[in-house]
Amino acid sequence: MQDLRRRACPPRFAGIHRRALFNLQVSALRLKFHGSVTEPEATKEALKRSHDWLLSHARQLIAYTALILGAYLAISGLVRLT
Repeated sequence: MQDLRRRACPPRFAGIHRRALFNLQVSALRLKFHGSVTEPEATKEALKRSHDWLLSHARQLIAYTALILGAYLAISGLVRLT
């Protein structure tokens, strides 16, 4: 998409590129909808499992996020000082 914004690719390829991205996004939505319509019980089970996993790993996820953010801030601060 960056190439399309900067007009780095020819217009005919830009149209093809936009159409391909649109088709990918629509097909991804169709697959999600298809799973929830054809197998609602399986979808509910998968959502329940993912919800339970997120609840059981919440502290770890918060700690990892804080660690990554802290490392990023420390490195960017050191880079600005030099």
